[in-house]
Amino acid sequence: PCLGVLKALHENNVKIPSELSIVSIGEIGNSAFYYPALTTVSTSLELQMAESITSIRDIVNGEIKPPVKKCLKAEIKILESSGIAPQK
Repeated sequence: PCLGVLKALHENNVKIPSELSIVSIGEIGNSAFYYPALTTVSTSLELQMAESITSIRDIVNGEIKPPVKKCLKAEIKILESSGIAPQK
């Protein structure tokens, strides 16, 4: 979806990132090769699975009640598609 947004904005002459910053949630393997290079935020799939399994186990054992909210460590790769917000 993010790559389609980049394309549509380019076709409509929206300047990225001077007019609008774009950040993708989830790793896109070759995001550095898009124009502009796409900033991404991602978490480890293994960590997501481990935390999910722990939460399910704790719910089943009655230790916690749903909904469960967790804060996971994330990595941000700041590339060309994000920048300082324009002054108004």
